[in-house]
Amino acid sequence: MATILYQQDELFEGFTIRFEALPECESIEDICVDMEESYRETFTQDIRCGRTVLFIARVTARRAGIELAETFLGGCTDENYADFIDEEGYYSHARRKVISEAKIKIRLLQEPDSKKS
Repeated sequence: MATILYQQDELFEGFTIRFEALPECESIEDICVDMEESYRETFTQDIRCGRTVLFIARVTARRAGIELAETFLGGCTDENYADFIDEEGYYSHARRKVISEAKIKIRLLQEPDSKKS
């Protein structure tokens, strides 16, 4: 089981949406290989000095305590983990994605067995 650096749950559209920040497995150098050199230096220094956190975002949708869908996004950065959730963008997109997948899974589970084959 991966180390969870930060975790936060919210109730949204009838699902418990869980955000977890996990340690990034890619090196800083690998993540910023395609960046402009001037930005890469600032980016790297901000992470190494602790002004910015680098992590993998895991977002899940649960209902009745059962995890129905998950998505991951690596190479995430922000001033802190909570700010990643507060901003519109990657997190809200991930939330929409897991809710959509969870709804599909629920529909499939509710179909009679004869329709599944």
